[in-house]
Amino acid sequence: MATLRLESYDGEVEDLPDLCMQCGAPSALRKNKKFSWFPQWIWVLLFVCGVLPFAIVAVIMTKRRTVNVPLCEAHKNHWLWRQLVVVGGLLALIGSLVASLAIIDQAGGANKDSFSGFLCLGGTIALIIWLIAAVILQSTSIRPKEITDTSITLVGVADVFVEGYEAERRPSPEQLDKLVREHWNQPNRASRPSDARAVEDFQRAEEDEGHRPSSDAYRE
Repeated sequence: MATLRLESYDGEVEDLPDLCMQCGAPSALRKNKKFSWFPQWIWVLLFVCGVLPFAIVAVIMTKRRTVNVPLCEAHKNHWLWRQLVVVGGLLALIGSLVASLAIIDQAGGANKDSFSGFLCLGGTIALIIWLIAAVILQSTSIRPKEITDTSITLVGVADVFVEGYEAERRPSPEQLDKLVREHWNQPNRASRPSDARAVEDFQRAEEDEGHRPSSDAYRE
């Protein structure tokens, strides 16, 4: 998978090729996906300062960008099923914890201690599994690497899509020549007076060469 930087000055990105951003196949639909991103150093605040400072700084520093993402039929739910798995897994984990606490509360004596130990061990293992699954699903999705005021950089994009995007953005030789001439305030090459004078001088020199006497004529 590749990395793609998209320019955007109005908060949205729409000018993309009709290829699936996930696999590069011809796209069947487009979805407006709002990406969110904040600098990675903010995570340090979670461990150093606590949840509240982390949340406040994250909200302030978060940047958002909407991209009109083309997708094929097979990947039209590229983000949806990942969100369902992550959120559903978290809810299942919380539900299991609540149910286990209710069972422990009703148990008594030695059974209560046994249930408590099992709950701590099982809950820890389930939480680790959920975290690993969430990280894997996140790392395999199309996600922002950086968002600035004028651009968004996405990772997890298909190589074919990046090639198609760059091919559409690449100017033709005629367009490139025009841009260069406009930048340097030069007239069209075909109509430049200097070129016309050069052609006239060359033709005049050829005519003079044709009328010039040969060296044998001077000897006679």
